[in-house]
Amino acid sequence: VLIHALKENFNYVLIDAPPVLDLTDATVLAHAVDGVLLVVRLEYTPRRDVERAIELLRNVGANLLGTFLVGA
Repeated sequence: VLIHALKENFNYVLIDAPPVLDLTDATVLAHAVDGVLLVVRLEYTPRRDVERAIELLRNVGANLLGTFLVGA
């Protein structure tokens, strides 16, 4: 309900969620948002974890917009 109210009043609403592989929060939120931007830490996050996160998001029907890379 809160997300829908925010979307009516603002052009963009950004929600920071916990890591996809640690908790289910991100996959649950994926249903309530228009798109998901996956944040990946360079030279820290193993490739297999990124691939697994993408797979989990796709399995719940998330609209994966892209990946944002951040430095250490």
